Amino acid sequence: MSVRLPTLRLRRTLTVRWLETMAIVQVPSAQTEWLPLLRLAGERAQQARPLTPEDVSLHLLPLSVAAARTWLEHGVRQGMLTATGTEAHPAYALSALGAAVAPLGLSTEAKQGLFRFAITDEPLLGGHPVLHLEERREPSSGEAVPLEVPLTTAPGECGHSLLQPKSPFVIQRTADLVRSLPMQQELTIELELAPDHPGPFRIRLFAERKEGKGEKSPPAVDVRLTSPLQRRPDQSYADLLALVLSAGAAPRELSAGLSVPFAALPTEARLNFRLRHAKAFTAHLRVPGQFDLGVFEVEPIEIALVPRAEDVEAWGLWLQVRALGGERTPAAAAKAGEAARQKIPGYRPRSLHELAAALAQQPSSGPTDGSRAALLEAYDLLLWEDAP
Repeated sequence: MSVRLPTLRLRRTLTVRWLETMAIVQVPSAQTEWLPLLRLAGERAQQARPLTPEDVSLHLLPLSVAAARTWLEHGVRQGMLTATGTEAHPAYALSALGAAVAPLGLSTEAKQGLFRFAITDEPLLGGHPVLHLEERREPSSGEAVPLEVPLTTAPGECGHSLLQPKSPFVIQRTADLVRSLPMQQELTIELELAPDHPGPFRIRLFAERKEGKGEKSPPAVDVRLTSPLQRRPDQSYADLLALVLSAGAAPRELSAGLSVPFAALPTEARLNFRLRHAKAFTAHLRVPGQFDLGVFEVEPIEIALVPRAEDVEAWGLWLQVRALGGERTPAAAAKAGEAARQKIPGYRPRSLHELAAALAQQPSSGPTDGSRAALLEAYDLLLWEDAP
């Protein structure tokens, strides 16, 4: 079988909680004196070369090499650079935060004070619980509780605010006690599974605007990102598709999953060459020992099937036998063969004698539903994955 395999979209609601605490955070700053240094570091990165004090002394400012090194080390303390060399041969490179702010024409600065954080425990965002942060002037009212989830940014990485995508940040430290604020926000998380998406899961976070009437407003939040959660390299799209369609809540009148023989599909799917889940259904995406993504709502699915060249004869034979029914005459065989050829133009219709020979090879000798189904039991729907 070949098939235009569908892109599956699975959604669920994501609850965002807000915490407030003292913290040290590196955030973008409009200190333009750093921009030449960040641009030079970016050029060296494109050339796969580190940035050295000699580069700064030669290309930027009339500084001694020692003074240039002092300036570079200050850039490390500000979070824009990382030291990659040795004491004798110092070298530097853009940090993740520096690489994020440089194209924006910004630098960074470290701030210590009161901050409010939007956090989530969504597994698809594992390792990146902070969705947004903002600096506060006065403390809010709320219950003081111990901090349960570390908010500090992983070494070598930086966070990005969902509400302000051009505001990357690095959380260096937070207090052990936080204020849990009563305010909550709900977002929709959408997991996209497509045949051409190997590697990490691709996700979208969005929230619809509720204000105004009439035409639909653009989403208040609409961000696409790659999940840090990895899946096994050998886990194919077909594996994930089968996992979704084998969900216990999937409509049973359609299919229990992809790993069923063609004959087990309903008549509509067999004769019209379509697999349909006409209504949304829920699926629990869980692979023991690997990931548990929780329960999602799956959008309706409709898959159009096309026989592969090597399957044409078997599919056409099945259709011809089914159309023939119990009327075993040469004229009926010719009519049934033409009906099969209309559905599969590449099929060569069989004569009544040839049909009888094909059925004789099956466990049952009569044209029963069981014998007709047996003709194609070997053609598992997972063959779709091998289609050109």
